Amino acid sequence: MKKGLFLLITGLLFSCSPQEHEGYEDAYYRFENADKPYLLGDVISKGDIISYKNQDDELLSYKVISKAKVKDAVRGPGTFSGGLGVLENYFDSQQTVMQSQSFPDDNNALLRIHVDKFSDTGLRIGFNFNLWNYPYIDLNGYQAAAVRPMPMVKMQVNGHTYEKVIVLASANTEADLDGNYPRKVNKLYYDVDNGVIGFDDIDGKEWRIVN
Repeated sequence: MKKGLFLLITGLLFSCSPQEHEGYEDAYYRFENADKPYLLGDVISKGDIISYKNQDDELLSYKVISKAKVKDAVRGPGTFSGGLGVLENYFDSQQTVMQSQSFPDDNNALLRIHVDKFSDTGLRIGFNFNLWNYPYIDLNGYQAAAVRPMPMVKMQVNGHTYEKVIVLASANTEADLDGNYPRKVNKLYYDVDNGVIGFDDIDGKEWRIVN
């Protein structure tokens, strides 16, 4: 039985409040200059191979297959007949998708990161990771937490200091055995400037970026 709970500020998940806007169904939250420091720049580009190594010298690699800013939408629940729900608002989203090189033919073996403008002033990071050990909790299959406001820490990795790291944790100490392989990662480290710089699993393995 899954016993972990997502530790972060889940009250902020998809917590945009379009009802506060007159004609909220037409609201569109756009990236502004104040948001740029929280968006990934040219440090990650399509075609890059990003690798992570643990203390046992095991290696996991992901290839960046897309990186783009898109106009996304929040909709209410769909109808019983399967139709789309009522449009609540649009928002800008920076979406980075990386394909596992260990399972290149598995379309679901991805590490996907979204940075979303979920309100007039708020940003959130959402992620979907093929090795994550806790079920995803929004309708689009993402875990999420606020980027602003959100506590950030410093972290040393392979002699480099990352200044703005957000720690995402599931608190689940069991593997998710559904699917083609065990999902054991329960902590992920996301640096605002550099993307995912590492993750830990329930076996005590600490995977850190080597690029």
